[in-house]
Amino acid sequence: TKKNKKLLKLVNIDHDIKDWQSYLELLEKVESKLGSDYASISHNAHLIATGQMSPDSIIKNNSQKGNGGIKMAKYPLNTILYGPPGTGKTYSSFSRAVKIIDGALPEGKYEDVKARFDELVEKGQIGFVTFHQSYSYEDFVEGFRPVIECDEDVRGPRYECRDGIFKKMCELAKPATVISGTGTDVNFDKVQVWKMSLGDTLNPEDDHIYPDCITGGFIAHGAGRKLDFGECDSKEDVKEALAELDWKTDLSALSHHVNQIHSLKNKMQIGDLVIVSDGNHKFRALGKVSGGYTYDPNFVYEQKRP
Repeated sequence: TKKNKKLLKLVNIDHDIKDWQSYLELLEKVESKLGSDYASISHNAHLIATGQMSPDSIIKNNSQKGNGGIKMAKYPLNTILYGPPGTGKTYSSFSRAVKIIDGALPEGKYEDVKARFDELVEKGQIGFVTFHQSYSYEDFVEGFRPVIECDEDVRGPRYECRDGIFKKMCELAKPATVISGTGTDVNFDKVQVWKMSLGDTLNPEDDHIYPDCITGGFIAHGAGRKLDFGECDSKEDVKEALAELDWKTDLSALSHHVNQIHSLKNKMQIGDLVIVSDGNHKFRALGKVSGGYTYDPNFVYEQKRP
Protein backbone atom coordinates (compact mmCIF):
# COMPACT_ATOMS: atom_id res chain seq x y z
CA THR A 1 0.00 0.00 0.00
CA LYS A 2 0.98 3.64 -0.28
CA LYS A 3 1.15 3.90 3.51
CA ASN A 4 3.59 1.01 3.77
CA LYS A 5 5.72 2.36 0.92
CA LYS A 6 5.99 5.70 2.71
CA LEU A 7 7.25 3.97 5.83
CA LEU A 8 9.80 1.96 3.84
CA LYS A 9 11.08 5.14 2.24
CA LEU A 10 11.56 6.72 5.70
CA VAL A 11 13.91 3.88 6.76
CA ASN A 12 15.74 3.80 3.41
CA ILE A 13 14.41 0.47 2.16
CA ASP A 14 14.13 0.08 -1.59
CA HIS A 15 10.62 -1.24 -2.22
CA ASP A 16 10.72 -1.70 -5.98
CA ILE A 17 9.14 -5.14 -6.50
CA LYS A 18 9.66 -6.61 -9.96
CA ASP A 19 9.26 -10.32 -9.32
CA TRP A 20 9.06 -12.99 -6.61
CA GLN A 21 12.80 -12.78 -5.98
CA SER A 22 12.70 -9.04 -5.29
CA TYR A 23 9.69 -9.58 -2.99
CA LEU A 24 11.69 -12.05 -0.87
CA GLU A 25 14.59 -9.59 -0.75
CA LEU A 26 12.21 -6.87 0.45
CA LEU A 27 10.97 -9.08 3.29
CA GLU A 28 14.55 -9.74 4.40
CA LYS A 29 15.33 -6.00 4.45
CA VAL A 30 12.18 -5.18 6.39
CA GLU A 31 12.93 -7.89 8.95
CA SER A 32 16.52 -6.64 9.31
CA LYS A 33 15.53 -3.04 10.03
CA LEU A 34 12.02 -3.20 11.49
CA GLY A 35 11.56 -6.76 12.75
CA SER A 36 9.14 -9.49 11.69
CA ASP A 37 5.94 -8.22 13.37
CA TYR A 38 4.38 -7.18 10.09
CA ALA A 39 1.02 -6.31 11.67
CA SER A 40 2.66 -3.71 13.92
CA ILE A 41 4.75 -2.38 11.05
CA SER A 42 1.65 -1.90 8.92
CA HIS A 43 -0.18 -0.27 11.85
CA ASN A 44 2.68 2.17 12.41
CA ALA A 45 2.63 2.99 8.71
CA HIS A 46 -1.07 3.82 9.04
CA LEU A 47 -0.46 6.04 12.10
CA ILE A 48 2.28 7.95 10.28
CA ALA A 49 0.19 8.40 7.14
CA THR A 50 -2.75 9.72 9.18
CA GLY A 51 -0.61 12.05 11.29
CA GLN A 52 -1.11 10.12 14.54
CA MET A 53 2.60 9.22 14.86
CA SER A 54 5.68 11.24 14.05
CA PRO A 55 8.02 9.76 11.41
CA ASP A 56 10.90 10.82 13.66
CA SER A 57 9.93 8.15 16.21
CA ILE A 58 10.42 5.38 13.63
CA ILE A 59 13.75 6.79 12.48
CA LYS A 60 14.92 7.26 16.10
CA ASN A 61 14.00 3.71 17.10
CA ASN A 62 15.71 2.39 13.99
CA SER A 63 18.95 4.26 14.76
CA GLN A 64 19.02 2.94 18.35
CA LYS A 65 19.02 -0.72 17.37
CA GLY A 66 22.80 -0.79 17.06
CA ASN A 67 25.06 -2.26 14.41
CA GLY A 68 24.34 0.56 12.00
CA GLY A 69 20.57 0.45 12.61
CA ILE A 70 20.29 -3.26 11.86
CA LYS A 71 18.56 -5.57 14.30
CA MET A 72 20.50 -8.75 14.98
CA ALA A 73 18.70 -11.82 13.66
CA LYS A 74 17.34 -14.38 16.12
CA TYR A 75 16.19 -17.75 14.87
CA PRO A 76 15.22 -20.99 16.62
CA LEU A 77 17.73 -23.81 16.56
CA ASN A 78 15.58 -25.77 14.12
CA THR A 79 13.70 -24.12 11.26
CA ILE A 80 11.69 -25.83 8.51
CA LEU A 81 10.99 -23.89 5.33
CA TYR A 82 8.25 -25.52 3.29
CA GLY A 83 6.42 -24.78 0.08
CA PRO A 84 6.07 -25.85 -3.56
CA PRO A 85 9.10 -25.78 -5.89
CA GLY A 86 10.18 -22.33 -6.97
CA THR A 87 8.81 -20.40 -3.98
CA GLY A 88 12.21 -19.39 -2.59
CA LYS A 89 13.09 -22.02 0.02
CA THR A 90 16.70 -22.34 -1.12
CA TYR A 91 17.11 -18.58 -1.40
CA SER A 92 15.65 -18.09 2.07
CA SER A 93 17.99 -20.73 3.54
CA PHE A 94 21.00 -18.93 2.04
CA SER A 95 19.79 -15.60 3.43
CA ARG A 96 19.05 -16.96 6.89
CA ALA A 97 22.40 -18.71 7.17
CA VAL A 98 24.28 -15.52 6.23
CA LYS A 99 22.15 -13.42 8.55
CA ILE A 100 22.62 -15.75 11.52
CA ILE A 101 26.40 -15.51 11.19
CA ASP A 102 26.85 -11.87 10.12
CA GLY A 103 23.84 -10.38 11.88
CA ALA A 104 22.65 -8.75 8.65
CA LEU A 105 22.52 -9.31 4.92
CA PRO A 106 24.95 -7.58 2.57
CA GLU A 107 23.58 -4.58 0.74
CA GLY A 108 22.61 -5.35 -2.81
CA LYS A 109 20.88 -8.13 -4.69
CA TYR A 110 20.62 -11.88 -4.33
CA GLU A 111 23.99 -12.34 -6.04
CA ASP A 112 25.68 -10.53 -3.13
CA VAL A 113 23.96 -12.79 -0.59
CA LYS A 114 24.96 -15.88 -2.56
CA ALA A 115 28.58 -14.68 -2.83
CA ARG A 116 28.74 -14.16 0.94
CA PHE A 117 27.10 -17.56 1.50
CA ASP A 118 29.72 -19.28 -0.68
CA GLU A 119 32.49 -17.46 1.21
CA LEU A 120 31.18 -18.70 4.57
CA VAL A 121 30.86 -22.24 3.20
CA GLU A 122 34.50 -22.07 2.08
CA LYS A 123 35.51 -20.96 5.59
CA GLY A 124 33.67 -23.90 7.12
CA GLN A 125 31.07 -21.80 8.96
CA ILE A 126 28.16 -23.11 6.90
CA GLY A 127 27.43 -26.65 5.81
CA PHE A 128 24.94 -27.19 3.00
CA VAL A 129 23.34 -30.61 2.53
CA THR A 130 20.80 -31.80 -0.01
CA PHE A 131 18.96 -34.80 1.41
CA HIS A 132 17.88 -37.50 -1.02
CA GLN A 133 16.76 -41.11 -0.93
CA SER A 134 20.26 -42.59 -0.66
CA TYR A 135 21.53 -40.10 1.95
CA SER A 136 22.25 -42.04 5.14
CA TYR A 137 23.36 -41.71 8.75
CA GLU A 138 26.88 -42.62 7.63
CA ASP A 139 26.91 -39.61 5.27
CA PHE A 140 25.48 -37.19 7.81
CA VAL A 141 27.13 -38.23 11.11
CA GLU A 142 29.86 -40.83 10.64
CA GLY A 143 30.45 -44.17 9.01
CA PHE A 144 33.00 -46.58 7.62
CA ARG A 145 34.26 -46.01 4.11
CA PRO A 146 36.46 -48.26 1.95
CA VAL A 147 39.97 -47.07 1.13
CA ILE A 148 41.64 -48.63 -1.89
CA GLU A 149 45.39 -49.06 -1.42
CA CYS A 150 47.68 -48.61 -4.44
CA ASP A 151 49.93 -51.37 -3.22
CA GLU A 152 50.31 -54.75 -4.92
CA ASP A 153 51.00 -56.42 -1.58
CA VAL A 154 47.68 -55.27 -0.15
CA ARG A 155 44.65 -57.31 -1.19
CA GLY A 156 41.22 -55.77 -0.95
CA PRO A 157 40.19 -52.46 0.55
CA ARG A 158 40.65 -51.38 4.12
CA TYR A 159 37.99 -49.43 5.99
CA GLU A 160 38.24 -46.25 8.00
CA CYS A 161 35.66 -44.29 9.94
CA ARG A 162 35.01 -40.86 8.42
CA ASP A 163 33.09 -37.96 9.92
CA GLY A 164 29.96 -36.72 8.17
CA ILE A 165 29.14 -33.05 7.68
CA PHE A 166 27.02 -32.80 10.85
CA LYS A 167 29.75 -34.23 13.08
CA LYS A 168 32.35 -32.00 11.45
CA MET A 169 30.28 -28.92 12.24
CA CYS A 170 29.80 -30.09 15.83
CA GLU A 171 33.54 -30.62 16.23
CA LEU A 172 34.23 -27.13 14.88
CA ALA A 173 31.73 -25.58 17.28
CA LYS A 174 32.77 -27.56 20.37
CA PRO A 175 36.05 -25.72 21.17
CA ALA A 176 34.31 -22.34 21.01
CA THR A 177 31.97 -23.34 23.84
CA VAL A 178 34.68 -24.22 26.35
CA ILE A 179 37.54 -21.83 25.67
CA SER A 180 37.44 -18.34 27.06
CA GLY A 181 39.99 -15.69 27.91
CA THR A 182 40.95 -12.06 27.78
CA GLY A 183 42.66 -10.23 24.96
CA THR A 184 46.34 -9.40 25.21
CA ASP A 185 49.07 -7.85 23.11
CA VAL A 186 51.81 -10.27 22.09
CA ASN A 187 55.15 -9.39 20.55
CA PHE A 188 55.92 -12.47 18.46
CA ASP A 189 59.52 -11.32 18.00
CA LYS A 190 60.15 -11.86 21.71
CA VAL A 191 58.16 -14.98 22.57
CA GLN A 192 58.35 -18.65 21.66
CA VAL A 193 55.33 -20.68 20.58
CA TRP A 194 54.99 -24.22 21.91
CA LYS A 195 52.57 -27.04 21.04
CA MET A 196 51.10 -29.51 23.53
CA SER A 197 48.26 -32.01 23.39
CA LEU A 198 47.14 -32.25 27.07
CA GLY A 199 46.22 -35.90 26.83
CA ASP A 200 45.63 -38.36 24.04
CA THR A 201 42.41 -37.32 22.25
CA LEU A 202 41.97 -40.90 21.03
CA ASN A 203 42.18 -42.39 24.53
CA PRO A 204 38.94 -42.02 26.56
CA GLU A 205 40.90 -42.39 29.80
CA ASP A 206 42.63 -39.07 29.02
CA ASP A 207 39.40 -37.14 28.45
CA HIS A 208 39.59 -35.44 31.85
CA ILE A 209 43.12 -34.06 31.40
CA TYR A 210 42.26 -31.20 29.05
CA PRO A 211 39.28 -29.82 31.05
CA ASP A 212 41.23 -30.24 34.30
CA CYS A 213 44.10 -28.18 32.88
CA ILE A 214 41.80 -25.49 31.47
CA THR A 215 39.89 -25.22 34.74
CA GLY A 216 43.06 -25.20 36.82
CA GLY A 217 44.89 -22.75 34.57
CA PHE A 218 47.94 -24.88 33.86
CA ILE A 219 49.57 -27.13 31.26
CA ALA A 220 50.87 -30.58 32.14
CA HIS A 221 53.18 -33.10 30.52
CA GLY A 222 53.27 -36.86 30.99
CA ALA A 223 56.98 -37.34 30.27
CA GLY A 224 59.61 -37.80 32.96
CA ARG A 225 58.69 -41.18 34.45
CA LYS A 226 57.09 -39.40 37.47
CA LEU A 227 60.37 -37.83 38.63
CA ASP A 228 60.65 -34.35 40.14
CA PHE A 229 62.95 -32.15 38.02
CA GLY A 230 62.84 -29.08 40.23
CA GLU A 231 66.62 -29.10 40.69
CA CYS A 232 67.45 -29.83 37.03
CA ASP A 233 68.51 -26.50 35.53
CA SER A 234 70.10 -27.86 32.35
CA LYS A 235 69.59 -30.58 29.78
CA GLU A 236 72.50 -32.50 31.27
CA ASP A 237 70.84 -32.43 34.70
CA VAL A 238 67.61 -33.82 33.23
CA LYS A 239 69.48 -36.55 31.36
CA GLU A 240 71.46 -37.50 34.45
CA ALA A 241 68.27 -37.87 36.51
CA LEU A 242 66.51 -39.97 33.88
CA ALA A 243 69.56 -42.09 33.05
CA GLU A 244 69.35 -43.70 36.49
CA LEU A 245 66.12 -45.43 35.43
CA ASP A 246 65.88 -48.64 33.37
CA TRP A 247 65.71 -47.84 29.62
CA LYS A 248 66.92 -51.20 28.27
CA THR A 249 63.62 -52.04 26.61
CA ASP A 250 63.34 -48.66 24.88
CA LEU A 251 66.62 -46.78 24.82
CA SER A 252 65.40 -44.32 22.17
CA ALA A 253 62.68 -43.14 24.55
CA LEU A 254 65.33 -41.71 26.90
CA SER A 255 66.26 -38.86 24.53
CA HIS A 256 62.56 -38.13 23.94
CA HIS A 257 61.89 -37.74 27.66
CA VAL A 258 65.02 -35.64 28.12
CA ASN A 259 64.04 -33.23 25.34
CA GLN A 260 60.43 -32.93 26.50
CA ILE A 261 61.27 -32.25 30.14
CA HIS A 262 64.15 -29.89 29.31
CA SER A 263 61.85 -27.86 27.04
CA LEU A 264 59.07 -27.66 29.62
CA LYS A 265 61.36 -26.99 32.59
CA ASN A 266 64.17 -24.83 31.18
CA LYS A 267 63.55 -23.64 27.63
CA MET A 268 59.94 -22.49 28.06
CA GLN A 269 59.87 -18.94 29.41
CA ILE A 270 57.25 -16.83 31.15
CA GLY A 271 55.30 -14.99 28.45
CA ASP A 272 55.66 -17.74 25.85
CA LEU A 273 52.54 -18.99 24.08
CA VAL A 274 51.26 -22.57 24.18
CA ILE A 275 48.95 -24.00 21.53
CA VAL A 276 46.93 -27.00 22.70
CA SER A 277 46.39 -29.21 19.68
CA ASP A 278 43.33 -31.30 18.85
CA GLY A 279 44.70 -33.89 16.45
CA ASN A 280 46.96 -32.87 13.58
CA HIS A 281 44.81 -30.23 11.93
CA LYS A 282 43.08 -28.28 14.73
CA PHE A 283 43.82 -26.64 18.05
CA ARG A 284 41.44 -26.20 20.96
CA ALA A 285 43.14 -23.69 23.25
CA LEU A 286 45.81 -21.00 23.30
CA GLY A 287 47.50 -19.98 26.53
CA LYS A 288 50.30 -17.81 27.89
CA VAL A 289 52.93 -19.16 30.29
CA SER A 290 52.66 -17.22 33.57
CA GLY A 291 54.96 -19.06 35.97
CA GLY A 292 57.78 -21.53 36.50
CA TYR A 293 57.93 -25.31 36.61
CA THR A 294 56.11 -27.20 39.36
CA TYR A 295 55.88 -30.89 40.25
CA ASP A 296 52.48 -32.24 41.30
CA PRO A 297 52.50 -35.92 42.32
CA ASN A 298 48.71 -35.83 42.76
CA PHE A 299 47.95 -35.14 39.09
CA VAL A 300 48.12 -37.78 36.37
CA TYR A 301 50.68 -35.64 34.48
CA GLU A 302 53.06 -34.53 37.20
CA GLN A 303 55.10 -31.95 35.22
CA LYS A 304 53.28 -28.58 35.22
CA ARG A 305 53.59 -24.95 34.19
CA PRO A 306 50.90 -22.31 34.99
